[in-house]
Amino acid sequence: MKREDFIFTIGYQGDTAIVDGKAKKKYEKLSLRELAEKGLFKEAFCAALHSGEEADLREFLSLYRRLVPGRNYEKEDLARLFGVFGVPQGITRTKIID
Repeated sequence: MKREDFIFTIGYQGDTAIVDGKAKKKYEKLSLRELAEKGLFKEAFCAALHSGEEADLREFLSLYRRLVPGRNYEKEDLARLFGVFGVPQGITRTKIID
């Protein structure tokens, strides 16, 4: 799955990812940090997961803990909170909705 499609996926139907087209068009060029600073935490978390880099996940956790103080969330907590556990395998199509 392409980064931008994964970040803005709002659901799945079989082998198709359903993507929020308006959000994708507006925010697709933003970095993980920029997404988090705009309050798009789920999207920033997805960006960190998609990269597969541990440094990106650490950066997101640091940003999230700073921007949303009160609890020391770990990756597993945020995966449950956002409902995103990784880049799904077997997705062959995307459907953009506006």
